[in-house]
Amino acid sequence: MNDRQVAYYPIMTNQMCMQCHGEPKTEVLTTTLAKINTLYPNNKVTGYKLNELRGIWVVEMDKQRSE
Repeated sequence: MNDRQVAYYPIMTNQMCMQCHGEPKTEVLTTTLAKINTLYPNNKVTGYKLNELRGIWVVEMDKQRSE
């Protein structure tokens, strides 16, 4: 594990996320919501707010060695 480094980056909601995951009919356009409901009839991922922590990216990589 000493030859690896790990970085953690939060996944925060932003304005782009709100186009599909925001409040239905106010942030999510009616046409977009209709398409989402067709593709995902059990969709439960709307109603998010801006700047919410929704997850975390974990990135592992080899450490760079200086020569």
